[in-house]
Amino acid sequence: MPLLWSYLIRSFLKVFLLSVSSFIGVLLVTRMKEIARFAALGSNFWGTISFVLYQIPHILPIAIPISCLISSLILIQKMSTSGEITTLRASGIGFRVILMPIIIMGLIASILNFYICSEVTTTAKQVVRTMALEDTSINPLVLLQRQKLLKINESYIDMEIDEDQNRAKNLIFVAPNHSNNHLSLVSADRFYVEKGEFIGENVSLISYLGKDPDHFDTLMIENQSKMSTSAESISNLMKKNRLRLNISSLPMRLVFARGKLLGTNRAILINEALRRLSLGFAALSMTFLGISFAINISRVPKKRGLIIAALFSALLLTCYLFAKGIKMNLLLSGTLFLFPHLLIYITGFRRIRNISRGME
Repeated sequence: MPLLWSYLIRSFLKVFLLSVSSFIGVLLVTRMKEIARFAALGSNFWGTISFVLYQIPHILPIAIPISCLISSLILIQKMSTSGEITTLRASGIGFRVILMPIIIMGLIASILNFYICSEVTTTAKQVVRTMALEDTSINPLVLLQRQKLLKINESYIDMEIDEDQNRAKNLIFVAPNHSNNHLSLVSADRFYVEKGEFIGENVSLISYLGKDPDHFDTLMIENQSKMSTSAESISNLMKKNRLRLNISSLPMRLVFARGKLLGTNRAILINEALRRLSLGFAALSMTFLGISFAINISRVPKKRGLIIAALFSALLLTCYLFAKGIKMNLLLSGTLFLFPHLLIYITGFRRIRNISRGME
């Protein structure tokens, strides 16, 4: 490997790895409450470590492109201000040779990022959801806080839960009874999980029995000073039997297979493929954006290139977020996914060409 390539790749990787590590640290800090909740449910040490590691792929598809942008900006700006680019060009080395190793690193990062967002992140989502579903078998109170996992739809839950997630007070649970189109209510002063048992104190149950001959509603009111049942049994009764996996939670090889089996709209499938392609190869676009707008060969440092790079990166992220929600309009979503990349390459090549000709 040429000495110049070794220097550029090493300098790029230093900032890149530091930036990715910072994003991972921020992610773990923001999810510390969820991690602590998982650990408090009785998971062993290695189970908690696995849960933490499976959180990391969620941030990588965004962290890698931004880290590529930061790394290329810092490296090229440092070489510009120190006069290294001017010296290399004066010795007969053109922009193509100088920038090629950084572009190759961006291409490698893009291929890696595409694999992560298509395969690794989807697998991590499934594993995390499975672990969360298993947690609710241990503690029904956790299930009550995550209503999307409840089998009972259109329910109302209000309670004050302790930090250890094993005790709750002032519980009110209202759920519809679809057999008679009325509501049922459960209230309790305290509920807690102890040794696999779900125990309640001062529990009241109100349910509808039907109309009597005089057309009055008949209610059954039952009060218990204390009741207990198996925590796992009550969880299995309330929670959904299976996890619903949408297209974004499936590996790329299974996306179109599911479309053929379930007859999913083709526009949705292509939109999902374009989303992953856009996100995966954003690393190369961000790298090229950084190197093309961080170059400054004048004696006076200019910040215009950095401002333009920031605007382009914001445009890329904004278009991605908008296109993500447009699943049926394939033309519009595809344009929003791909147009910012094309715009970055066109303006970037134009700026590098102008700089090499001394026009900027």
